[in-house]
Amino acid sequence: MTRGAESWSSSRPGLQTGQPHQRHGRRRLGATGNGAATRQAPWNGGTNQQWTITHRGDGRHTIANRTTGLVLDGDGNVASGSATNQWAYGSSTNLLWTFTTL
Repeated sequence: MTRGAESWSSSRPGLQTGQPHQRHGRRRLGATGNGAATRQAPWNGGTNQQWTITHRGDGRHTIANRTTGLVLDGDGNVASGSATNQWAYGSSTNLLWTFTTL
């Protein structure tokens, strides 16, 4: 998964669930509630750092947190270093992500 200058990997390539982690720091992406910012943190074994990827058509996917069921939201920002949060799935394209082979 890429977003601006960030590059992320899955701990379980080819599977629909896993813990996205930054390729260089091995920190996991986690979140806690609706509208809450996602944060990088060392792996703690919790489902708050586990995400489920669902294909939504046209090569676009949602990335849902296993604790909250909420999806990763780009909040309309595309600039490098932009923050992400999580939100209930709906029709907004802010909630859709594409994957690129690096």
